[in-house]
Amino acid sequence: MKPSWQGAGILSSPAARRTIQVAIVALTVIFFGLAVYSQLPKILSYHWVVDPALLVLAFFLLLLRGPTVTYGWWSTLKLLGHRLPFSKAIRISYHSALARYLPGQVWYAVSRVYLAEKEGVPRVVTLVSVGLETAFLVIGAGLVASLSLLVWKDAPIWLGLVVVALFGVLIAHPDLLFNILNWGLRSIGRNPIEARLTRGDVLRLLWQFSLNWLHYAVMSFVLTAALYPSLPWSDLPAVTGLFTAAWLVGFLAILVPQGLIVREGMVVFFLTSLLGVPTPVAAAAALLSRLWTILGEGIWAAVSTRF
Repeated sequence: MKPSWQGAGILSSPAARRTIQVAIVALTVIFFGLAVYSQLPKILSYHWVVDPALLVLAFFLLLLRGPTVTYGWWSTLKLLGHRLPFSKAIRISYHSALARYLPGQVWYAVSRVYLAEKEGVPRVVTLVSVGLETAFLVIGAGLVASLSLLVWKDAPIWLGLVVVALFGVLIAHPDLLFNILNWGLRSIGRNPIEARLTRGDVLRLLWQFSLNWLHYAVMSFVLTAALYPSLPWSDLPAVTGLFTAAWLVGFLAILVPQGLIVREGMVVFFLTSLLGVPTPVAAAAALLSRLWTILGEGIWAAVSTRF
């Protein structure tokens, strides 16, 4: 007789999966808190010189970024044959974004599907749009993150080649993403999506998602420069690539909700080791970047309730 607590049995239980998800989130938050606490003495004892004008500029960029985040998903829906008023797309996008902070990685997509369905978008179409959005977010982040190779003394050439190769494959075979998504739909007994992407569609979407990351990264540079005014503007491309690379690493760490700790750790490592930014400044910049993103999502979620 097989014991009931074997791995497969545990994972097949919704209650057990929920418990594991909550435990992962709780442990992540605890370790994040401990990491911040360990850096507090250095942060508090550092002689800070803050540029208030750059903080105001960073906040202005934060407000401007709201529509930029949504634009790629809205355009993806149009390619799938479903047009939403852009204001409604913003509301759906930011209200569903709040679900990212719930235990588990599926609530963001579930809430997006539910809210879009209320506006007449079929569930399958929304799911496919989220899948394409995720793919283009990752590819766009990879392209922008490749800017960080500029500051590596011994830059890994293979990494740049991988980014270029992925970009080339996507341009040469624009239906590749749909083929993968349709395979997944067939495997769960759903009808495939008939829409197709042309090379022009791929380039247009890739530009839109890359613009989102450029905006995020420039805002992150301004935040860092506000805390460390001696950071030269010539380092803008480097910091742009480093912050985006840190997000990408955190995103790929799928067991860690929102890349918590992973993203911040990478930002600190990159800023200190590659650009010589003092550790207290790098730690504060990493934490402020996270809080800035949460603030932006909260502001736009509140504003979009009137749309």
